[in-house]
Amino acid sequence: MAQAPCLQPGAALFESMYQLPSADFPSRFPFFLLTLVHGAYTLEAEQALKRADLDVPAWRTLALLREHGPMSVSEIALNAVTKLSTVTRTVLRMKADGLVTTDTSTADARVTVVTMTETGRRAIERADPVMQHIFARSFEGLTPTQIARLNELLGQVLENLSPLYSGVAKKRNLSARSGARPPALPAPPESAQSPVPSPSKRPRKKPTP
Repeated sequence: MAQAPCLQPGAALFESMYQLPSADFPSRFPFFLLTLVHGAYTLEAEQALKRADLDVPAWRTLALLREHGPMSVSEIALNAVTKLSTVTRTVLRMKADGLVTTDTSTADARVTVVTMTETGRRAIERADPVMQHIFARSFEGLTPTQIARLNELLGQVLENLSPLYSGVAKKRNLSARSGARPPALPAPPESAQSPVPSPSKRPRKKPTP
């Protein structure tokens, strides 16, 4: 008789807790609840940020630039866990709005560095009170210890999903506790760097002979 395959700990957990089909699967499946939380947070943030003439992608980009200083497009994408093409479009739009500037890296001409302008700084400062209000309302009833533990658990899940974030979430959580500046995420490989073309000088496809 063939032996049943040996399941890894994570697979065994899924087999025992999250069998499909199950009527109560959505209420117990963590990623379903995370999706609901993220969706509700995004809707609230979009509405609130309108008061500062921002949207969520622009606000997230400005928040990263304020935290880390000038960053490449691929570094922003890595930190924001967003597709490179999406960040490129966001940066182009923000540049047109005067929120950021872009320059070629002195170390690598293939890399475009994004810098927040004074207009961008004023915009994110206008957004701070409304975003802080959403944060406070979201975690009402939770203690600082519970929030820290939640961060640790989510950091472990993130690390399990992607080796790019190995140890980063834990270090950022410890930095937040100590008041130190959180570390930046690991630099992406050179192949992931993507320059931001000027809106008026986008490369055109060559005609097929």
